[in-house]
Amino acid sequence: MKSFLTSIKKRSKLSAYFILTIILSLSLSGCELLYLSALAIDCGTRPDLKISPEKLKDATVDKKYLLTFSIANNHTPVGGYHIKSGKLPKGLELAHKKTEPWGNIGMIKGTPTEAGDFKIVIAAWAFGTQCAGQSGSREYILHVKDNKK
Repeated sequence: MKSFLTSIKKRSKLSAYFILTIILSLSLSGCELLYLSALAIDCGTRPDLKISPEKLKDATVDKKYLLTFSIANNHTPVGGYHIKSGKLPKGLELAHKKTEPWGNIGMIKGTPTEAGDFKIVIAAWAFGTQCAGQSGSREYILHVKDNKK
């Protein structure tokens, strides 16, 4: 084998477009064999995940609460949810439920034990394949009412 050359070029910041070029040159008994191959991968741009609902329903202290999130714009299964900023009131948690075939459902569940307004940002991500996965987030305010009023 005389030479081996590989080059990778990236087209833009927004697009995952790659060209992989391989040149292989072999010298066998005075004959030379040249092999050239090119592979192009273009993921394009993918939209951010859209998390619904737009608003959270109100909760009440000492009463069970359950709210589920749905995802739109995903090209692959949803991998998970997390709280990007803020915190839920005591007694509530962000949970995940695996579903088929597209990943899992996010939910806030539990029984809140404190009243107030809680500002949180819920984020979700989807798996990648040959291209990077997707992500998205939405800001919410959860109103927890005192049950004595």
